[in-house]
Amino acid sequence: MRKNTVTKKSIILTVITAGLLIFIFGHSAMPAETSAQESGDVTGFLQRIADFFGIELVFADNLIRKAAHFCEYCAYGFMISATYCSYRKRLLSNLPIAFLTFVLTALTDESIQFFSPGRSAQVSDVWLDLSGAAAGLLFFAFCAYISKKIKPRKNKS
Repeated sequence: MRKNTVTKKSIILTVITAGLLIFIFGHSAMPAETSAQESGDVTGFLQRIADFFGIELVFADNLIRKAAHFCEYCAYGFMISATYCSYRKRLLSNLPIAFLTFVLTALTDESIQFFSPGRSAQVSDVWLDLSGAAAGLLFFAFCAYISKKIKPRKNKS
């Protein structure tokens, strides 16, 4: 049985993951007006890029908001997976605690929005957050698999 280990890498990953969580919760705590302004700024920026390249697209604020939820949680899922694996090396043994972390984080995130001025909590956003976190976990698993395959093996002579 492997013991849990604390390394510089695991501490750094923990700090980065905590920072990402603060970022996510900070955005949830924004009043509706501030959040709408930020979404509008991102929408305008993307529209200018599409226009510059001559691509005829119209970005919807709601789509930008949903994409932000998914992307935040995709990054979070990746970072949680990396962080847990830095303590306990086997990804499969980390799945139950990672899943519980994703659920509790998504529920907390929506609860924060419920208490933010002009915002509301939505069950659909919890599902979207969980989907993003699962995608991040799968992306981490893929990266770990590829890393193992291309990592030079130590010579056993």
